[in-house]
Amino acid sequence: MSEINNLTNKIDWSKLTLADDFFFGYAMKNARLCKEFLEILLNTKIAEIQHLQIQGYEKENINEHGVLLDVKLVADGKVINVEMQTTNEKDLELRSRYYQALTDAHLLDKGKPYTDLPEFLTIFICTFDYFKEGLPLYTVQNTIKELNHKEFGDKRKILVYNTRAYKNAFTEEQKGLLNFITGGEPTSQRVRGFAKDIDDLKKESKFKEEYMNYYLKTNEMIYKAKAEGIKIGIQQGMAEQKLKDETLILQQKEDLLKQAEQIKLLKEQLATLKSNTK
Repeated sequence: MSEINNLTNKIDWSKLTLADDFFFGYAMKNARLCKEFLEILLNTKIAEIQHLQIQGYEKENINEHGVLLDVKLVADGKVINVEMQTTNEKDLELRSRYYQALTDAHLLDKGKPYTDLPEFLTIFICTFDYFKEGLPLYTVQNTIKELNHKEFGDKRKILVYNTRAYKNAFTEEQKGLLNFITGGEPTSQRVRGFAKDIDDLKKESKFKEEYMNYYLKTNEMIYKAKAEGIKIGIQQGMAEQKLKDETLILQQKEDLLKQAEQIKLLKEQLATLKSNTK
């Protein structure tokens, strides 16, 4: 606990933004804040959030794909997955496919018709421009190419937000929210109210303790993964060295055999020479 308190006192909590994975998930645990966030982001009215789940790094092995998303919820019958992206891994297309497959497997009971599948919305909030076109929002939907890109009707949509282009967002509230996510000043009354509630969370001792526990655990897993990598590297290095040593020994044996053959040949030639001189 003393280690956590020492680290807690060294952090400037005022600089923490919603772009931080844990803080975003912690804030979205509050259904009221989550509803407000999505209403501003999507520029729509949400009647009710029926289910809200925050996914965290719970796997012991940090390399496992056990973690799905930052925030998963059901709002007005629609399944919504939200993930904060601060590093461009250049894999959103396949990442969204993976999330879709895992989620759909739990959305339909055995024997139920596929038409019972709900609408599925995946939201990636990126602090970078994933498609490099300068837009604040990119909407991805499956269409039928040969039918003038008519919608495929699979009830799936992907929204990729680019916080860097917040000035080009469609509404003033969206501009303010996208800017606020990475630490900018909120520019509308509604976003300022939302921002105040978010800033108040940073002052909670419970949040600070959970935040430090999370990152200590994450760093421990990273350390273990690196240590395991080093261990594997050492083992591979030892195996490679053993192979080199065995190869060298075989080479030396081969050289000795060649030398023995040459000595035998010389002896035979010498014997022949002595025989001819008699």
